Amino acid sequence: MDQVYQIKQVLSARAALQTVPISGAFELTPRCNFRCKMCYIRMTPQQMTAIGRERTALEWLEMGRQARDAGLLFLLLTGGEPFLRPDFEEIYTGLTKMGLSISINTNGSLLDDGLRALFRRLPPAMVNVTVYGASAAGYETLCGDGAGSAHRRGAGHRGRDQHELLHGAGGSDGLLCRSFPVLDHMGWTHDTLRYAQYARSAAF
Repeated sequence: MDQVYQIKQVLSARAALQTVPISGAFELTPRCNFRCKMCYIRMTPQQMTAIGRERTALEWLEMGRQARDAGLLFLLLTGGEPFLRPDFEEIYTGLTKMGLSISINTNGSLLDDGLRALFRRLPPAMVNVTVYGASAAGYETLCGDGAGSAHRRGAGHRGRDQHELLHGAGGSDGLLCRSFPVLDHMGWTHDTLRYAQYARSAAF
């Protein structure tokens, strides 16, 4: 991973000198199944439709093609929660087949066997999972009602949930997953940090 990071840094520096947009991010949706207190992006469907609409899969793919032709190589897919889109697989598959190196930001609650199969077939460069707590109660406090149950759904019961689902038995696929803990929240900072350290960088 360190070598990949160094290569990316070198390429990015060279691209900057030539004003090539080598890195970018697509915010696929402002919708999210969490309601985190600190979030400035999330919109309800009603709020979103009052000011516009989400781009279609075809529109995102056309934007990706144009960006790639302009020099884009490293692309982050984010939201909101990108896995809320029913056409996520269509968007992700199309962008990946353009040769883009794709990373994904997610809260991890919607990861399932279908996404795991997709990522085994077309591996992303990185999946970044934000850790909001070490317990369902912690998630409820920070991310709103329902976040605790979503927090548990990853692999049946919490403790290791989403990462166990990602890693699989033995974690032999060689894909990378990073965890980002939200610190200094209420009384469970140390538990959150320990959980994030457990799952910091592992294979699917």
